[in-house]
Amino acid sequence: MSAIGTATNWRSAGACLAADPDLFFPISSAGPAERQVARAKEICAGCSVRRECLEFALSHNQIYGIWGGTTADDRERERRRKRRAAAAARRRLAA
Repeated sequence: MSAIGTATNWRSAGACLAADPDLFFPISSAGPAERQVARAKEICAGCSVRRECLEFALSHNQIYGIWGGTTADDRERERRRKRRAAAAARRRLAA
C-alpha cells in the first residue's frame, strides 16, 4: 500500500473488516460486554493498521467503540495524560 493509500484507505486493511461491526461497539463495559471488548481487542492486537485506527479515533474524538485496540475510557485516559504532559511542559517553559 502506498503512503497515500495508507492515509486514505487504512480501514480497508483493518483486521476488523471481516468481523461483525457490533463487536466493536459494546453497549456497556461490564458483564457479557467484557467478553465482547476482550474479543474486539484481540482482533485489534493483530491488526496492521492499529496505529492509524487509534490516531483516527483520537483526532476525531471518537467516544464510542473499540478503536485501535482501545476503549473509550482508554482513549480518554490517554487524552488526559497528554493534556497533563502539555501543561507541565508549558509550566517548565514559563519558569
